[in-house]
Amino acid sequence: MKLKLSHLSLFFSFALVVSASYAEGYKVVVHKSVALNEISKKTLNSIYLGDTTYWKNSDKIVPASLNDKNSVMKTFVNDVLGKSISDYTTHWRRKLFSGRGIPPRRFTNDQELLSFISSTENSIGVINEVIPLDGKVKIIEVTD
Repeated sequence: MKLKLSHLSLFFSFALVVSASYAEGYKVVVHKSVALNEISKKTLNSIYLGDTTYWKNSDKIVPASLNDKNSVMKTFVNDVLGKSISDYTTHWRRKLFSGRGIPPRRFTNDQELLSFISSTENSIGVINEVIPLDGKVKIIEVTD
């Protein structure tokens, strides 16, 4: 019985580690026209909260994201924006209805989002880190 319990405990510990690392993994991608190799969390925060709307070269930023039900988006919103998904949604509702901004375009899955990013100049998005890329977009490093 001891052996079975230790195996069960080990299995659940492994499952928690795997699911946590999977949920936490995201990468920020941009259209290949964007002249960035890295971006700070502060800048990402400002873009995804609608406070920064233009790149430094004066081109309009086109932010995109996965929908609120996606675990990668939940992790990104918590990690970078310091908000829960419900607080993030409330933020954008207020901003939208007061006429002070339009929320990032949302997509159901990574492939839809990647397709949008690859075909839309000046766009930026957050995807699951395990999704393979085809060279039409580039990954930028997120710095503190």
